[in-house]
Amino acid sequence: MASITPTDSKTNTMKAWLYSSAGQGLEKSIKLSSDAPQPPLLGKDDILVKVHAMSPNPADYKFPELGLLARVMISVPASPGMDYAGTVVKTGSAVDTFKIGEEVFGRVEPNRFGTLGEYIVAKYSGCVSRPQGLGLEEACCVGTTGLTAYQSIAPHVTVGNGDKVFINGGSGGTGTFGVQIAKALGCHVTTSCSGKNVELCKSLGADEVIDYTKENVSAVLAAKGLVFKLVVDNFIQVGASVSLAQLKSTVSTMLLPSFLGGGKSSISFIMTKNSHDDLVELRKLITEGRVKSVVDEVFEYEDAPKAYEKLKTGRARGNLVVKGPKHLHGQSPTRDILQHQRREFCIRFPTPELVLAYQSRNPETRIFHDGDRRDAWLPTPPGLSNLRSSSLGMVMLFKTPEAATAWRKRAILAEDVISGSPEAGSTSSGIGCPKNSTFS
Repeated sequence: MASITPTDSKTNTMKAWLYSSAGQGLEKSIKLSSDAPQPPLLGKDDILVKVHAMSPNPADYKFPELGLLARVMISVPASPGMDYAGTVVKTGSAVDTFKIGEEVFGRVEPNRFGTLGEYIVAKYSGCVSRPQGLGLEEACCVGTTGLTAYQSIAPHVTVGNGDKVFINGGSGGTGTFGVQIAKALGCHVTTSCSGKNVELCKSLGADEVIDYTKENVSAVLAAKGLVFKLVVDNFIQVGASVSLAQLKSTVSTMLLPSFLGGGKSSISFIMTKNSHDDLVELRKLITEGRVKSVVDEVFEYEDAPKAYEKLKTGRARGNLVVKGPKHLHGQSPTRDILQHQRREFCIRFPTPELVLAYQSRNPETRIFHDGDRRDAWLPTPPGLSNLRSSSLGMVMLFKTPEAATAWRKRAILAEDVISGSPEAGSTSSGIGCPKNSTFS
C-alpha cells in the first residue's frame, strides 16, 4: 500500500470553481466556493501544488459537457482545468525531485481536483520546475497546448532536415506552440489562420501563412505544389463530435491529394499524455528563447467563467490565463498564518528589490516565490499579538511592553525601525517595511 500524507491543513478546505453538471455549458455551471474540499491525501509519488495561474483548454468544458459519461469517470462536484503553474506545498515520501517552496508548472490529468482549485495534486510525469525568466502566467500555458503541439510534431520530423509541415490553425493555443516548435526543429512551416492573425503567425516563424477567410486552403496548397512530410490539424479538438463522414472528408482533403504527399498516408489522433521528458524539452526550447507562450488575455480568478466564454468563441489568439485566488479561505493569508501556524507571518512588499534588500539585513526572512516575488515570510516574534498597516509601514502589536522592547532592540540592530516608531514602554513597534507594503 502506498504511504499517504495529509495535506496538513487545519480546515481541509480551499477556494475552487466547482460544477456538478454542465448541461447548460461549463461557463454557466461553475460556481465559486470558499469551502471546497482540498485534495485529502498525498500518495508517496504525489506533489501538492498551490495554484498561482491556470490556462483553460477546450477539453476542460467538452469533457464535463458529455453529461452522464463524464460523471461516471469523475465524481462531482469537481473543478475543471488541467494546466497550472504554482508552488510546491508538500511532497510525498518518494518525491526527491521537487522541494517545498519550488515553483513548478505542468499538467494534471482530468480529475475531481482540477486547476481551478486553490490546490492540486500533481504527478512527476506532469510537473517540471519553472526556470528564471518564465513568468507563472506564461508557464501555466505550456501543459496541454505545449505538450499537444510537441507530441504531434517532434516524433514525426527529422531535426534540421527542413521537413515541410502544414499546421491547419496556427493562431490558437496549440497552433502558436506548433508553429514555433516546428521552426525550432528546423522545419519549413506553412500554416492557416484568419486575416487578423496572419502577422502573429509570421512573427512566430511561419514561412507561409494562408488566410482561410479569403482563400481556399486546399486550392492554394495545390497551386504551390508543396509536398508535406506532416500535416497537423488543430481544428479537430479533443472531445469534439466528429462523425466518420467528417473524418473521411478530412482525410481526403488534407492527406491524400498529391500536393500533400500522396501515396501511403495515414491519419492519427493525438491524445495528449503527460511526459516529464517532453516538458523538459519544451522548457529547454523556452529558456533558449526559441519558443514562447502567446497569452491573449489574463482573467482574475473571480472571472473564470468569462475565460471559458471567450475560449468557446474560438477567437483567442494563443492562450487564455486565469490567475489563482488571492486569499486563502476568504481571509487574509496573514490572518490565517497568525491564527493557525503562529510561527511565521507574510508581508507583501511594493517591489521584489525591496524584498531582497530586507532579506539581506534579516537572513531569517524566507522569500515566498509567488508570481512576482514580492512576498516575504518572517518568523513571528515572541509575544506578538497582531499586525496592522500604517502610513509609514507595518506596526506589530505585542502582548506586553517588554516583548515590544525586545523586538525594537533587534530591529534597531538591523536598521529596520521605521520613523515614528512608538515610544519605549508601548506594546507596539514598527517592523520597518517600506510604505505601501501590505499583508498578503
